[in-house]
Amino acid sequence: MYRPGRSEATRVAEPGVRRKETVTGGAFVPETPEDAAGMSAVGDTSDKMTHESSTASAAATNTAGKRGASAGMSAVKYYLFVYNMSMALGWTYILGSLGHCYLNGSGPENAFAYVGFALAVWQTGAIFEVLHAAFGFVRSPVISTFIQVLSRVYVYWLVARPFPQMHQSPVFSSMVFAWCLAEIPRYLTYALSLTGTAPQPLVWVRYSGFMLLYPLGAGSEIVLTYLSLPLQREALPKPWMYVVCILALVCYVPGLPYMYYYMLRQRKKQIGKPKKPKAL
Repeated sequence: MYRPGRSEATRVAEPGVRRKETVTGGAFVPETPEDAAGMSAVGDTSDKMTHESSTASAAATNTAGKRGASAGMSAVKYYLFVYNMSMALGWTYILGSLGHCYLNGSGPENAFAYVGFALAVWQTGAIFEVLHAAFGFVRSPVISTFIQVLSRVYVYWLVARPFPQMHQSPVFSSMVFAWCLAEIPRYLTYALSLTGTAPQPLVWVRYSGFMLLYPLGAGSEIVLTYLSLPLQREALPKPWMYVVCILALVCYVPGLPYMYYYMLRQRKKQIGKPKKPKAL
């Protein structure tokens, strides 16, 4: 029963039982164990609701972050797919142009007129592969990617293109032919692997063809570079530039076996050894 005018208010909780609840400075102060237990339960419920709210907020933030990362990864994969498919189509065009040159009876002296511009575009476009490896878009080693791309860009722009004696040589045609047959299945394999649809025969060709094509292509690069040295010596304005050309040729000595054995390791990883049939 509540009695107004007193500093202490009393309520009847149960018949015959009185509890005193003191109001001090606007704050409710329990004076019985039952009141304290009730307030503790309310506090625990409030803390639980606050914790659940914080957990839900953190979960929502985490989900949004995962969605953003997933969208970013999808964008990278889409970009890599477009890049690799365009490179595969470009090298297919170069191979077709080279074949068209020989089918027309033009011969190696006119091969550069058929493939020179396209080769400049797509071979230079391989520089993006170094950036892909450096930025972590792909898992390719930066060093091996850099060596392969740099050697080809160097041979095209500083050896073959400036000197007609070089790009009219049959060695130039053999080099481009090897490049095309190596790059077409390589880029196709990369592109289709992003969608999980790379057929096993294509994977086998990509990781087996290099055993013949790499010596042919790299060997042609070495021959062209060596044959161009007298021309480089006359054309280059500074003596140290000629020294750089000689050093580039020397770099093939360790670079060729390094890249070849690297590809052998990649072949073992991607194809592996055939399983031996179990004995009956």
